Amino acid sequence: MVPLIVSATIGKTSFTNVLMDEGSGLNVLYLQAYDAMGLSRAAIQPTNDPIYEVTPEARISPLGSSTLPVMFGGRTNFQTETLDLEIIDLPNSYYAILDRPCY
Repeated sequence: MVPLIVSATIGKTSFTNVLMDEGSGLNVLYLQAYDAMGLSRAAIQPTNDPIYEVTPEARISPLGSSTLPVMFGGRTNFQTETLDLEIIDLPNSYYAILDRPCY
């Protein structure tokens, strides 16, 4: 299947390179995007759950999670959902990976 790349507003910041996942049930926000939003790292809620299948190396440990509003669309036609996002510190060309059902 062809990857779906969308624009989304996460918190109050617009991102143009967000990957819609094929149903893994995982919503990931990369640390570079989190930092670009100007949010305090102290606000990241700790988590002990490892994440699988984000990288070929198999297992990674997130820094934690954050619950943020995510908006798709524009001024006249939009939808906002509040999502739990796992914050990970890995280099990536995307700002976030969102599970397709949230879209």
